[in-house]
Amino acid sequence: MNDRIKLNKPFNTFLLTMILGFIAHGFRLTNKFFCEDSFNYLDTISASWTISIGRFLLPVVEKIRGPKEATWVIGVLSLIWISFTAIVVVRLFDIRSNLYVLLVSAILVCNPVVAGTFSYMYTADGYFFGLLLSVLSVYLAVKAEKFFNLAAASVLLGLSMGFYQSYVSVTILLLEIWLILMLNDREKSLKDFWKKTGSFALMGVMAIIVYYPLMKIVMKVTDHEVSGYMGLDGGASFSLGRIADILINSYVEFARYYLVHFKVDFYNVSNVLMFILTAALLVILMFGRKGGKKESKKSGAGEMALRLGIEALLLLFIPVATHIFFVLSPDVKYLSAPMLYSMGIFYIFPVILLQILYSGAGDTSSWKSRSDVMKQIPQGIMLVFMFAICFHFIVITDQAYESMYRANKNMENQLNRIQVRLEMTEGYREGMELAVIGCTYQLPEYLESAPRLSGVVSNLFMTGGSEYISGLNWFLSTDYGGTSFEERKEIVNSAEFAEMTMWPQEGCTKVIGDIMVLYLDDRDIDQYYE
Repeated sequence: MNDRIKLNKPFNTFLLTMILGFIAHGFRLTNKFFCEDSFNYLDTISASWTISIGRFLLPVVEKIRGPKEATWVIGVLSLIWISFTAIVVVRLFDIRSNLYVLLVSAILVCNPVVAGTFSYMYTADGYFFGLLLSVLSVYLAVKAEKFFNLAAASVLLGLSMGFYQSYVSVTILLLEIWLILMLNDREKSLKDFWKKTGSFALMGVMAIIVYYPLMKIVMKVTDHEVSGYMGLDGGASFSLGRIADILINSYVEFARYYLVHFKVDFYNVSNVLMFILTAALLVILMFGRKGGKKESKKSGAGEMALRLGIEALLLLFIPVATHIFFVLSPDVKYLSAPMLYSMGIFYIFPVILLQILYSGAGDTSSWKSRSDVMKQIPQGIMLVFMFAICFHFIVITDQAYESMYRANKNMENQLNRIQVRLEMTEGYREGMELAVIGCTYQLPEYLESAPRLSGVVSNLFMTGGSEYISGLNWFLSTDYGGTSFEERKEIVNSAEFAEMTMWPQEGCTKVIGDIMVLYLDDRDIDQYYE
């Protein structure tokens, strides 16, 4: 079969990734789940606000495929973009053998970050299209022999940031892997390495030149201003204390992704073994392979030491690269799910190293004798290990969606209780305005042994009145209108409100004036007092 079917052919890679995507995420594509952000997008995406946080191309997505959160359509489009991404990655690293193509595709589409991004289903297709552009920019930059190709790579990276700046970390990680592979290839001189490094840096600068003016132009035309969200209106600073914070935060968050609660379970243990495997493969490739003609002209030990030093620096930089937003702004306190995709695809690194070490690995047609089979045992063990990790990705994804299902059911039950109380309130009528003060305590649904990604665990679903009103109108087909801050402030300072009690006591609902008031708790109530 290996001779007849080549999974590294573009169509086969695409089809394989789509199938794996449906296996891992089919439950999500056929169900509608919400996180807190979703409540503003129950009936329409209205993505224009994303312009103010630099994602100025996201509104174009809804113009093309419509403004509704059509879960199946968005999910399928997302899988299509990831499948195209798989084609590019397979071509980028020249993945030839079927087993390795299968592993790369599984890592790209099944890793937990995809499930985390699907928590924000209303715009996931736009995010993953940005991922595709980001990876395409890497491919063009790596293959570039002329400035035109490098310029095209810069444009793609700049446009990728217009969908979501998060995939800059993916670009950097893939470029780092490529540079590390160059250092391990003695046929590539250090001059080639520095030339490629310089071209990558130039691409990054040109990408900013593409992205920033476009963002400013769109903001000017659409009358938006840069938001303070995640430090977008700030700037990077590089004092000694700031650099120390960047390094500490990057390494700590890098470890927290791969080691959850430091428990002895498959996820944590397999990740530790994966890093050990990666390190071992790097050592073998650096010291166990003979060099080529270019190496023989060099000073041998001196060049080897220099290569090792550079490679060590690149490896040490990986946690910073995957958390590059800590570098860009001191106001970034956490990374959203899409920002962590580079962490999810780090697993392709040992797969690529394995393929290089076992040239032609996975091609069973080359196994002519028992000795040939015996030689493949170490490779087979490592491949089985990586496949076990990919299978566990699907397990984690299933757990994540089960968590989302439970959390959504709990939320829906809570909204039903609220609606019953509202209907029992004297003066209730359909379609009236609703003022929600505070919010109920909602227990987050966390996964015990998987990376904690925003969205997947649902966090607090509803922390403001607009979310409660959207939730009631969506789940229970009510028709409540909202109230302004000034109206809620007037209500809170009224004598009628002073007589109210908090949820779930009697007296937590009341019609004041012509507005239904729901008093959930006193969280943030100080903002209303005169």
